[in-house]
Amino acid sequence: MLGKMKRSMLLLISTFLVMCLFAAGPAVAGVSRVKVAEANQQAIQQEVQQLGGLYSRLSAIKAQKGNGKVYALLIGNNHYANLAPSLEMRGPHNDVELIKAALLARGVQEQDITQLKDATYQLTVQSLDALLDKVGSGDEVLFEFSGHAAQQPSRFRRTGLETVLLPSDVGHWNDEHQEIENTLPSNLLAAYFTAIRNRGASLTLLLDICHGGGLGLSAPVRESTWKMQVGKGTEVINGVFLSTRAGAMAAYIASGEDETTPEQRLPVGKPDRKTYSVFTYYFAQALMAEGKVSNRAIALSIAAQYEGPNSVVGGMVHPLFEMTDPDGQFLGLEKKTAGDAGMKVSSFSETSPPDGAAGETRGAGRSGQYAEISGSITRRDGLFQFSVNGIPTSVRGDGTYRVKLPVTMGKNDVNLMAIYENPFKVVSNTVSVEFKPEGVGRAGNSYALIIANQDYTDTSWPKLETPLWDAKELAQLLSEKYGFKTSMQMPDGKAVSLLLNNASKTAILETLHKLRAGVGVNDQLLIFYAGHGAVEGKFGFWVPVDANAGDYTWVSSNDITMQLGQMQAKHILIVSDSCYSGTLLRDKNQAESLRGKTIEQLDSRLSRELLSSGGNEPVADKGGKGHSVFARAFLEALRGRKSTQFTVSDVYAEIREMTSGNAQQIPQYSIIRDSGHDGGAFVFTARD
Repeated sequence: MLGKMKRSMLLLISTFLVMCLFAAGPAVAGVSRVKVAEANQQAIQQEVQQLGGLYSRLSAIKAQKGNGKVYALLIGNNHYANLAPSLEMRGPHNDVELIKAALLARGVQEQDITQLKDATYQLTVQSLDALLDKVGSGDEVLFEFSGHAAQQPSRFRRTGLETVLLPSDVGHWNDEHQEIENTLPSNLLAAYFTAIRNRGASLTLLLDICHGGGLGLSAPVRESTWKMQVGKGTEVINGVFLSTRAGAMAAYIASGEDETTPEQRLPVGKPDRKTYSVFTYYFAQALMAEGKVSNRAIALSIAAQYEGPNSVVGGMVHPLFEMTDPDGQFLGLEKKTAGDAGMKVSSFSETSPPDGAAGETRGAGRSGQYAEISGSITRRDGLFQFSVNGIPTSVRGDGTYRVKLPVTMGKNDVNLMAIYENPFKVVSNTVSVEFKPEGVGRAGNSYALIIANQDYTDTSWPKLETPLWDAKELAQLLSEKYGFKTSMQMPDGKAVSLLLNNASKTAILETLHKLRAGVGVNDQLLIFYAGHGAVEGKFGFWVPVDANAGDYTWVSSNDITMQLGQMQAKHILIVSDSCYSGTLLRDKNQAESLRGKTIEQLDSRLSRELLSSGGNEPVADKGGKGHSVFARAFLEALRGRKSTQFTVSDVYAEIREMTSGNAQQIPQYSIIRDSGHDGGAFVFTARD
């Protein structure tokens, strides 16, 4: 079966293989290293000139209003003018026809689907430009490429190799420049894909190629694409940086970096079968699922096909799936449903973690984090695989099932998915259940992440005077009076400090990422930030000490919201003492009234709150007797409170009055938008 893999044409490690496949004639022997080095420098200079203008143009792309449409650019290359006849392919033309049919079945308009067969370099780039011109916010884009890819030597990759896509008019191997001529390099594709997302459109990539894991297209471009030395100087070409308002992305990639991907006549055993790329065929089958289908469900469906007993690839190929919103609906499309196969959830109760679960999920292994789910499935004939939230689950002879799952307090979405064979079919059903374990109170830990940025390295940001002292005083007060922890024991046993002085962007995001694994469902987390802040449009930012004037070096409200959204803490309070901090994460609605609610009631429900030193305005760095005005007011409110338990709402009026009476700023208190806030409140509990 694997002997039919026609895509195993190009080198995995050896440059020699590429030279043999793409050489216009015999390889030139005896090329000196000096000559090659000179040729490489010339090639770099040519690329700087040719691509520099393109990157500048794509970098200038801004968000624009879309039409709420789904657009598709489908490319399938069978024939290559400059490759040997033995390297012709049979599947890609059928691949794009198959995906087109699946999209039409889900309601995509035919006029919004562009289908290219044996596309040249120029036609591919022109089509990407045309797509970029018409998409905007609210639109969704599918880009498919089925055809040959290659690896060639790279001056810019740590592995020494880069993956490139091959248009139908791909050139020959250039011995002097050590590259294949006329390819679609990954950095060029990444620039276009990032520009599409910067339009505000969401992007789905279907890349059915060899060596797909070497593309690196699924990571947002936030650093310089190339850094190189030309002569005595350094030439830097910046890539296209991801906007804070960029659309989502899902990438379905057929192979790992050192793997090929097969073609096969499918479906097996059918007399009228056609040759398809196996990965695309499985992808199209997943799209045939009735009703709504998520990105995660598509990935799990494909994985089930690759790992199943009837797999045509035998575990030798390992597709990749990377996405920013795995539970988001695929392209916002829905196929008419014929039922849910009788999949039900009948019980949902607290339980202990399954064996070996500790450390595998956020806060795994802590009491109250797992629930046992029981249910049933009526339709079992031809059932190939049944899963609950992506976990393969055994179905008993009577159609019942039971599985332990990590859960959060309150509402939980449980996805039930059944995959059938003969004929292939995917049925998905999502059920919302409420998780309220008994005996849950303020039994969890209180953590404080304290970030103080004072000594900035770039002249764009003047040094501040008070953040380090503000942070030191607050950490001591929270620890001694309220029992907050300023370090965290991770599941692997390592301790992580939550006191960040003069923190870089990497340090801030890395610590937030670690907190996702450390905080549990009964814990509460206070995040204090003191330092420079900024605003661009409707978005607020924290400014790390290593930032420059470009907003791509700042920590955006989207960065913070994404991290908070994946934390299981019952309560999260952000206290932000920076300019424009009121624009950071604030919902359009102010925090709801807590009047009439007991501390127990407030503590039992999820809360996500923001207390900021001001609104959309600069704030004072000093004026509070060694502290900022706001920091002093916050410290005094916590020190002077006599009640054993209280909320931010209880002290907000005092903080606002003390701050606004000493500076031209008014603190703001609100819930955090798009955070899952559920009517609770952050509760300060003084030690006995």
